[in-house]
Amino acid sequence: MEQENMYIYHLPHYERRQLCIIIDQNNLWEELAGTHMKYDINTIYLLRQEILRGKSPTDELLALWGQQNHTVLELFILLNRMKHYQGMMIIKKFVPVPYHKLIKHAQHNINRLLQDLQLQNDLQLKNNKIPEVNLDKVENKPVAESKNVQAFLSPPLLRVMIPPKDVNHATQDDNITREPNNKLLKPVSPQVSKF
Repeated sequence: MEQENMYIYHLPHYERRQLCIIIDQNNLWEELAGTHMKYDINTIYLLRQEILRGKSPTDELLALWGQQNHTVLELFILLNRMKHYQGMMIIKKFVPVPYHKLIKHAQHNINRLLQDLQLQNDLQLKNNKIPEVNLDKVENKPVAESKNVQAFLSPPLLRVMIPPKDVNHATQDDNITREPNNKLLKPVSPQVSKF
């Protein structure tokens, strides 16, 4: 079913719908429209309004782009530039066979990348190996004797700065007598007047 000159507007409904669902995710259609199809910001803004209408902005983008007689092959190449291989797989059967190597090349690169990541993980696990501890050589001290544990378990003292009272503004409720330099002299019992 491959055709070199299959136009976007001839793309079958099922494949077009699947492509729209994938490209609508994470707003990838904005990158496709702005960076690769070279639409201006106003057009992208109008396409964004389709979301509010409950429509697919990707479908509207493809309709707009299809009006300029662009082909499925051109879309396939743009998806390759975006490294959107899942989208390429959907329209692969509408693209000439020689272009299928773009997907195979991408799959090879992805497989190589996954192998490299697996090797890196294996090296990290090997280098960050949990050391084996010989329990026969460990001292058996009670937990309470350890200074680090004591420091951890005992909360730090809370030191609060209390400003000294002004002698000139002392009230009758004050139970403390202070010298003019605000030093504490002695607690004073409340005076009871006798009649």
